[in-house]
Amino acid sequence: MLGKLIEEGRVDYVAMDVKAPLRRYPEVVRFKVDIDAVKQSIRLLRRGSVDHEFRTTVVPGLLDGDDLEEIARTLSGSKRYILQQFKPGRTLRPEYADVEPYTAAELEAFRDRVAPYFGDCRVRL
Repeated sequence: MLGKLIEEGRVDYVAMDVKAPLRRYPEVVRFKVDIDAVKQSIRLLRRGSVDHEFRTTVVPGLLDGDDLEEIARTLSGSKRYILQQFKPGRTLRPEYADVEPYTAAELEAFRDRVAPYFGDCRVRL
């Protein structure tokens, strides 16, 4: 689908959520995931025909610095990677409603750890 939309010129920017390291995807999203389709979308965006960013919402208890570095290695050389602050409250999984998010300082430390893999790496609070 993504390839078709890009080929037809229907998108000028894509923000792709990378939820977890590929090996942990089904565990983290709690759903059967076609990992090959995720890899194919990553490859398609990295070819550079449409501006894009990869991003990960950093959920304490689900993802840590090692997970983020593993994601970074998968996306290594990509133009842009955003670490997004998790916001508790109304969530799809009620057990995450009261999870305390990582602090801005912790997110910045994660950013510093993975930034060498990207042209641009930012924290989005």
